[in-house]
Amino acid sequence: MGPKAKPGANAELDKVLQYINQENRPFTAALLEQKMPSLTKAACQKILKALDDKGKIASKEFGKTLVYWKLQEKEELDEYGQPINGGKPTVEDIARQITSKKAEAESLANEYKQLQVESRKLESQPTDKEIEDEIKKLTEENKALQDKVNQYAKKKDVVMSESELKQLKENHAKARREWVKRKKTFKEVVDAVLERTGKKKADLKENIGWEDDEDLGVKMIEDRSKPDRDVKKVKR
Repeated sequence: MGPKAKPGANAELDKVLQYINQENRPFTAALLEQKMPSLTKAACQKILKALDDKGKIASKEFGKTLVYWKLQEKEELDEYGQPINGGKPTVEDIARQITSKKAEAESLANEYKQLQVESRKLESQPTDKEIEDEIKKLTEENKALQDKVNQYAKKKDVVMSESELKQLKENHAKARREWVKRKKTFKEVVDAVLERTGKKKADLKENIGWEDDEDLGVKMIEDRSKPDRDVKKVKR
């Protein structure tokens, strides 16, 4: 026996199929996600592929992008592009078709511009390899600094010049500001996604698989840039 379908899977397939047939226009996974925000991009990709595999819709690959559309009924057309058994189009019919096609072309052009913007944003993001290299570099730097801190901790008297103390405080404050900034940015992105999709934070967290400071038990470092947090200095 094959694997059982998840509850609601067929309902989602039927819903997407009905929407594609109703709209009767090309769709990519990204475009379908925009039109049906209750679905994630990954879900859209799976549903479109499933419908294509079942022969419910048609598809074609353009570059690295798969485009899907409604299956069209094959009818013999005359020189006007109309069914043989149908009547000849009037001037008004052709004018309406031209207006409709112009509106469709304009809509597709706008969607293409949006996809270009999204593509440029994705291209500007670091690759997995670059992120791994940066993590490795920061981990090594952190270990070196931790070793240095451990050495200071073993000493009873720590001698530090005014310039060294100032630089230490500035580095500490800068690192903390960057931490706070990134936490705030990530929260704003998550809140925007939750508002758009209507999903619960716990469900989104499970689907994407991220971990935050609270999950790892990491506490925000103290703000030592304030006067009452100054590090005690030992004179030479």
